[in-house]
Amino acid sequence: MSPCSVKSKSKRKGELKMKNGLTIKDATERWVHEMNAIPQNIIEKLMNIGDEDIYEDGRYHIQLDNDSWTDAERDDFEVEYDDALPMWGTMWSFGDSADDWWLEEGNGIKIMSECGFRIYESDEFGYFFGIDGAGYDFYDAHWIPLYKARGLQWHDPVAEQEYQMLSKGYKKEKLGANTYWMDKNNNVIEEVIKDYFNFSYNDMDESAGPSYYDCPKGILDMLTPTEYE
Repeated sequence: MSPCSVKSKSKRKGELKMKNGLTIKDATERWVHEMNAIPQNIIEKLMNIGDEDIYEDGRYHIQLDNDSWTDAERDDFEVEYDDALPMWGTMWSFGDSADDWWLEEGNGIKIMSECGFRIYESDEFGYFFGIDGAGYDFYDAHWIPLYKARGLQWHDPVAEQEYQMLSKGYKKEKLGANTYWMDKNNNVIEEVIKDYFNFSYNDMDESAGPSYYDCPKGILDMLTPTEYE
């Protein structure tokens, strides 16, 4: 087995749909709950019966002694782990094909590795991953950094700002026409985010058919030729 990163192809339904009242942690928890949790003993059984198709996919982002960084492949050097599998007894696979595509075809393997995940690949079962750690908050250390690095935007920026500001003991104060977050010494921290536009979209092409088709001919003449009748 060997470490790797993550993948994502088509956007899942409602991927850009903002959720009223969700902080980044709330949105991350919902994402993780969509994933498939796999008891590690199942993976061990597959390995013990000689499933040589399961291996840790090794693409590494390495910090050198001079504090510079370099990328390397699995065969470029030897990696030593205490165990063949991660320390934590549960592993995961993505529950959505968009995340799988991002893992394989995007820069996901490298990104997941940088977020502290060990990633494995099976020719039959695809990618799964785990965390080499215990005794600390996985969300703060791994899942939330992965949510951000994955570029997901399922949280409500208004709710996230309020959560962050209140957790630091800041308060809202109105100054003129605007409202700001202030510290205990009445120093301005930042402006309060106004109500955020919540929106969603659906991918469509000509085959979906326009719901409204009374369009002026002059507009239609400006369009490029269609592949559909």
